[in-house]
Formats: sequence, structure tokens, C-alpha cells
Amino acid sequence: QLTDAMCQIAASTAFLGVDGGLCHAAAALGGPCVLIFGSNRSYETGPVNDQVRYVEPPISTPSWVQDTRGVSEERVLSALAEAVMAQSSRRQEA
Repeated sequence: QLTDAMCQIAASTAFLGVDGGLCHAAAALGGPCVLIFGSNRSYETGPVNDQVRYVEPPISTPSWVQDTRGVSEERVLSALAEAVMAQSSRRQEA
């Protein structure tokens, strides 16, 4: 159910997902998001929000292989840690 998914996203510390409907919904809720893009580019289809961090294959990856296989686990975990730390800092400032 979409309603259940939205409630879970709203209650989460951060959202980690791929380019799709739920990533746009998570960004609209305003919480920290790490979004993994493959063949689409974030600047073309990604949601805009200062809490969103994008992880994409390197620009040097040939277009016919631009999918999520070009995204390393380390980059995803680093972006997620960054998003959570930034959210913690914002809460302390408030």
C-alpha cells in the first residue's frame, strides 16, 4: 500500500532508494534521501530538495553500461552517512 510506504518513509531516519516513484515521494516529504541513479541522470529526472543526495555511475562509464552496477557500495554508504549527519546537525541548530 502506498499509504503504508509513505508512513514508513516519513518515520524513517533517511530514505535509500533508486530512481522511481517512491524516491520522489520521499524527497517531497523533506527528509534525508540518498537516491541511486543508473541509466537516467539525476539532473534530468531527479527530485530537487536540499536533503537529497544522488549517487550515480561515474561520467566516464560508457552510456550502454550506465546502470546501478557502476555505483559502489562505499559511495552509497558514504552518501547515507553524510545525509544522516547533515540531518543531525540541522536538528541541533533548531
